Amino acid sequence: MTTCDECGFTYDLATAEHAGAAIVDGVADVASALLAPGADPSRRRRADTWSPLEYGCHLRDVLLVQRERVLEARRAVTPGFSPMGRDERVEHDGYADQDPGDVTRQLGDAAALFANVLARLGPGDWDRTVLYNYPQPAERPLRWVAVHTVHEVVHHTLDVRRQQTVPVGGRIPTPVEIRPAEPADLPALTAIQNALIGSTTYEWTETPYTVSGRQSWLADRRGAGDPVLVAVDGDEVVGFAAYSDFRDTQRWPGYRFTVEHSVHVAASHQGAGIGRALLRALADHARQAGKRVMVAAMDSSNTGSIAFHARLGFVEVARMPGVGEKWGHRLDLVLMQLELGDDSRC
Repeated sequence: MTTCDECGFTYDLATAEHAGAAIVDGVADVASALLAPGADPSRRRRADTWSPLEYGCHLRDVLLVQRERVLEARRAVTPGFSPMGRDERVEHDGYADQDPGDVTRQLGDAAALFANVLARLGPGDWDRTVLYNYPQPAERPLRWVAVHTVHEVVHHTLDVRRQQTVPVGGRIPTPVEIRPAEPADLPALTAIQNALIGSTTYEWTETPYTVSGRQSWLADRRGAGDPVLVAVDGDEVVGFAAYSDFRDTQRWPGYRFTVEHSVHVAASHQGAGIGRALLRALADHARQAGKRVMVAAMDSSNTGSIAFHARLGFVEVARMPGVGEKWGHRLDLVLMQLELGDDSRC
């Protein structure tokens, strides 16, 4: 299997070393579904199809089983494994009767445990092999096992969405309001954007943003008709997203159908589906504005953002070595893009 016909996931073994971050970030989708306001995650929409809660329990157990398989591969030469008994576990472990809050916490723990095992693999360990029974019996390297586990997360997130009863657009509700930014939001927005400037290379600037500077920026965005959206939890701004022209469309009008975006979520609210809600709202706005392509540009060290965008359908199209600099170090740029005509994931 190179691409899953059902969920569209592509097996790219070059991404194996980013699998841990992708898995940790990915289980947040399932977690947000299990705790969605007004939803009953234990209810099956069809008698022969698992509920969101049962899928969440299964994914938790998959991550724990995969962790043990990776550890076994480090102790033994090409070990084989018994099937995990996926269908039997539903009854034997009482998936439908488990508490969604407990399962949500356990999912996060299982993802972190699996990611830790992957992070401890040395350069030679990734090519150690196991005998794996899916999709047909074969000897697989641990790179494949890592990427396959990301597929498990992506695929079961789709399963959960299909079973989740949601009121609008078939998407999982989020416990925040998404609305256009107002000038009163700018202090919080500025603080969110400044949070990682001093400790990471995610923002290619060493100078913090100012509220007055953001006021000019917001006025410019409004004047151009470009959106700036905020996520609000109660009275607190906890994230924002915006897009603008990818390149100067006055000088080069051929770029007028392409935009570049940014998404920022406060550290206190990450992992709750807010980034996904913001990006989907932004993509919907871009479609309605007649845009065709959305571009994401990020520092190559920002593996969480790369995995986040990949799960929502963005495809990596370029890496530009050494085009940036911060703290005297040259930085690499990753470019990803989304075809807005395909709205199955974003």
